[in-house]
Amino acid sequence: MRAEMHHIAKWLEDIGLSEYLQRFAENGIDISVLPYLTDQDLKELGVLLGHRRKILAAIGQLTGAAATASREPAVPSEPQPRQIAERRQVTVLFADLVGSTTLSTRLDPEDLREVISSYQNCVTRIIRRSGGFVARYMGDGVLAYFGYPEAHDEDAERAVRTGLELVAAVCELKTLAPLQTRVGIATGMVVVGDMIETDEARERGIVGETPNLAARLQGVAEPGMVVIAETTRRQVGQLFDLDELEAKDLKGIPELVRSWAVLRTSAAESRFEALHAGTTAFVGREAEIELLKRYWRSAKDGETRVVQISAEAGLGKSHLISTFAKQLRSEPHTVLQCFCAPHTRDSALFPIIACLERTAGLKHDESAEIKRNKIEALIAANSDQAEDVSLIAELLAHPLPDSDHSGADYSPQRKKEKTLDALLRYVVGAARRQPVLLVFEDVHWIDPTSRELLDRAVRQLRQLPVLALITFRTEFQSPWASQSHVTSLPLPRLTPEDAIALIRQIEHADAPLAEDVVQEIAARSDGVPLFLEQVTRAVLEAGDATPGGRERSAPDRRIPSTLQASLIGRLDCLGPAAKEIAQFGAAIGREFSYDLLTAASQRAPAYLEDALARLVEKGLIFQSGSLPQANFLFKHALVQDAAYSTLLRSSRRDIHARIANAMLAKGASDLAAPEIVALHLQRADRTAEAITFWQKAGEQSARRANNREAVAHFRRALSLLEAYPQTSDRLRAELTILSQLAPALMSVHGWGAAEVGEVVERATEVGHQLDSSQDIAPAIANLWLFHYANGRLDAAETVSRDLLRIAKDLDSQEVLLQAHHTAWPVNWGRGGIKDALRHIDSGLALYNEQCHAHHRFLYLGHDPAVCGLAIAAQLCSSLGYAAQAKERADQALVLARRLNHEPTLMHGLWFVVESQMTRGDISGVAVNTSELLKLAEQYGLPLPRAMGLIYRGWALTHSGRADEGLALAIEGAGLLERTGNRMFLSRAYGVIAEIRLEIGRYQEGLSEVEKAINVASNIGESFYMDRLLLNRALLMREMGQNEEIVEAALKRSLEFAAALGAKALELRTAIHLANLWGQNHKREEARKLLRSTCDWFTEGRDTPDFKQATEMLCRLDD
Repeated sequence: MRAEMHHIAKWLEDIGLSEYLQRFAENGIDISVLPYLTDQDLKELGVLLGHRRKILAAIGQLTGAAATASREPAVPSEPQPRQIAERRQVTVLFADLVGSTTLSTRLDPEDLREVISSYQNCVTRIIRRSGGFVARYMGDGVLAYFGYPEAHDEDAERAVRTGLELVAAVCELKTLAPLQTRVGIATGMVVVGDMIETDEARERGIVGETPNLAARLQGVAEPGMVVIAETTRRQVGQLFDLDELEAKDLKGIPELVRSWAVLRTSAAESRFEALHAGTTAFVGREAEIELLKRYWRSAKDGETRVVQISAEAGLGKSHLISTFAKQLRSEPHTVLQCFCAPHTRDSALFPIIACLERTAGLKHDESAEIKRNKIEALIAANSDQAEDVSLIAELLAHPLPDSDHSGADYSPQRKKEKTLDALLRYVVGAARRQPVLLVFEDVHWIDPTSRELLDRAVRQLRQLPVLALITFRTEFQSPWASQSHVTSLPLPRLTPEDAIALIRQIEHADAPLAEDVVQEIAARSDGVPLFLEQVTRAVLEAGDATPGGRERSAPDRRIPSTLQASLIGRLDCLGPAAKEIAQFGAAIGREFSYDLLTAASQRAPAYLEDALARLVEKGLIFQSGSLPQANFLFKHALVQDAAYSTLLRSSRRDIHARIANAMLAKGASDLAAPEIVALHLQRADRTAEAITFWQKAGEQSARRANNREAVAHFRRALSLLEAYPQTSDRLRAELTILSQLAPALMSVHGWGAAEVGEVVERATEVGHQLDSSQDIAPAIANLWLFHYANGRLDAAETVSRDLLRIAKDLDSQEVLLQAHHTAWPVNWGRGGIKDALRHIDSGLALYNEQCHAHHRFLYLGHDPAVCGLAIAAQLCSSLGYAAQAKERADQALVLARRLNHEPTLMHGLWFVVESQMTRGDISGVAVNTSELLKLAEQYGLPLPRAMGLIYRGWALTHSGRADEGLALAIEGAGLLERTGNRMFLSRAYGVIAEIRLEIGRYQEGLSEVEKAINVASNIGESFYMDRLLLNRALLMREMGQNEEIVEAALKRSLEFAAALGAKALELRTAIHLANLWGQNHKREEARKLLRSTCDWFTEGRDTPDFKQATEMLCRLDD
């Protein structure tokens, strides 16, 4: 019966439906029964519809005849995907017979054939039993793969264990001559598959360095030795005792190769400790540890507790127990740890035997007598039945000599029951001496006899100081949950905060990871501690992910070698159809729709639905909604990466082309986001189309004020364009993209940032290589803004005149509008207020809201009319036309809101706030800076945020919150400095000086204002100079400077304001000078100064400065 069930297991595995093996076995279905199964039979077994069809079709192929009339006819399934070559991580084992040449000279050819056949049969049997794939017989050598055609978590471990078993088994072969073998093992990425296109070929071709390395290591090995490569050593951790060999220069491999001889299986206490030696600190499981401590306290009081800890692979079940056990070390107790493993599922009581050997302290190099004495001492100390010593000693393969209680007369079944009873008595005896922590780890791999013992233990161990911890993966169905003393503890994924904390613990203290890289690792690893650890270590090994390294958008997407087999194995076990659909889904993205998958894969609905059902059932993807409107999401980003990683480049190109075609076939309203289409076109090597869609994506993002995304999209388009020759068409395309990139960069980094400079200078260079045309105007305008922001007013003025010349040459009203747009800030900065207003009025006369809507995306990153109106508001405020200033400010913000372009709105708010500050409108400044800061934070734009912080600090100071205001202004000035923008530094320092004046920190204020004056003088900026001179005079007065010096300073400020025509600042300075004169008995001079200044004003008589001046005049007239 066992052999028959082996056949049925193999058959189910071949058709990708191994999950039904247990149901077949429970119902006595073997190969002989298959031809008589009906659809109804399978339905009663609980087989899914799609799987029933697949089973019936496979039965039809198996029998080679149609189903009989008494049964439903089998529905032929769609042809399965052809197994093609793919990229995967494989552990390659190369075994070679030692001394075969000598044997050929000593033996008759026919005898030699029998010897080699015996050798090959032995090797093949062991490899296949261990889950390996015999790929090729090479004379007296055998090449085998572990990890292909199906991957497993522990492929490298399987290969090494197989190697050890091979060298032992070959030595024991009964042949005409004694035999020995040597084994080389290496792990690495290869391309493997059917290189010879025949339907029945057994040979799977493999390409890559790994098989060559395994063969070379076999040559290094001594007879009877297993030698592994460094790549394999990393995979197996400390599961084996190893002896490092001298590094060797091997043929065909460029560097010296390190290798290790495998001595034996190690005595590591647990798989977790062996595979994760030196693992990171424990993070995010504090609540679970506290729960286990509570149950430990109950157990110590004599109340047996069982806690079953369930979670998917990698969530930290073993780490939780290891950490908990370490915290108990200071207490007297006994720990009994039983570790199940995939290679021991058919080894009866292996976890218990290994536990007892560790507990007894047995060592491999001890004599049999010493081992027996240790076993006898251990069992006798915890059991009062002499027979228990004999039974357990025999279980451990060290039977006691001449024992009266050997159990030799027991039947095998009776002896097993007696042994299980003895083991339970041992646990009870240990618990009566002191509390026991009983651990069964990974019981999803438990062998049947150990499972029977565990069932008994859970059922019978009551009212004892025992805490039993049982761990398993979520697919294991626990039979113990209903018992009253059993508690279930499922482990969730780590929170984002805990995930980041774990990454930060792993990173090197002297080379911390950049924040964006940390965020990417956390997102990619989905809160799974194992994924977080391995991906972080892989990024650290790759380098260039630290703040000081080169710029990178994301860590390397390759899957860490330590996770390859585990992740790909989850796909392999589902069969080729589900794997194919997973690969298509992975190429689409982490999330994909049934609609797009159908169009791209071109598979029949039944085929797709069956494959998707398997993926959902196994928990690899989640489904939302019902077919055909369903959407699917990969449970882990790394599962998506694993599915995609197996595809060859040619396959990837084909799949991405089909996805792109499916997307493009949709109507414009249903078309996917342009950046998604662009990505698939790029990966399909359809470069010209990809450039177009990357550019569209950038334009769309810029229109939505998502400028960081716009920058990324435009740069992707430029990078693809580099492959094209330097023709005029290519240059024109580059100029267009550069002209769009520059405004987006200005929004993100600030107008004067180095990143902006590189782009605008390249755009100008490209533009000059083309015939003079309107296309070059945006590049020149953006170059102007770069010069202006950096305080290079002469260079900015030259560029502005160049734009005016181009506008006249082309007779272009569009370019002329931007020529005025660049002229008014230069005149404003130089103090030419009226000239600036003339340019603004000329520009507004040309402006058409509809015709010039695209200007805010091409020129300077904002709308020219909003800019002109907002700056005009500040100019009118300075000139003393407060009502006109308010009207222009309102017009600017109304237009900005109507345009629905946030960078333009921020630009308008910025300069409207400056006009409000000039008029002393504190509440208006507070309201508008609040909105400005909210928008700047939302869109991540540093320049408007910097100015918003500075001006909000001013408003808070004048609202009685000076300390808070000063802190904000200083923060804003620091941010402004980091943007590299010099043009606005003088006003920033001036505001800080004014705040320090308000709060009585005069010396600091004077230093600040001197700094501001120095910056303004160096760049030739005059507009704000009158304010700076006024604040310097007031600070000098408060510091007790000579009144004559203060008077001279105030007069200088007054003269500067008068020269600019800045009546508002002239009035403010006149108030302070009149106050000084009034105190020094110059009342008449003070009255005349104020009277002449106030009489000029025809509007703005409600401003704080004007009210203060009239009040002072009243006092002077008395």
